Amino acid sequence: HPDGQASIKGPCGDTMEIRISFEEGRVTDVSPWTNGCLHSLNSVYAAADLAKGRTPDELLLVDEVMIRDAVGGLPASHMHCARLAEETLQAALHDYMMNRKN
Repeated sequence: HPDGQASIKGPCGDTMEIRISFEEGRVTDVSPWTNGCLHSLNSVYAAADLAKGRTPDELLLVDEVMIRDAVGGLPASHMHCARLAEETLQAALHDYMMNRKN
């Protein structure tokens, strides 16, 4: 059972899902999924890799540029894939923050 999760359909029709789990305030597990193209797949997995080991505050810093760089660059026509991965990761973080028990 993830601590936070999100599923977002992008303007291109690709859907990305990210589920995150935390332990002691850090991301311990990330489950990414997409039905999109190779650029979408690379972007959502890069976002997942960038999330591992981070605190919620550190997750806020993961953006489309970091994701683009983590995959070794994207054509301008596919930058929306990195943007969708960022949005999905941030939505999963938001879900965690809204549902966590203090």
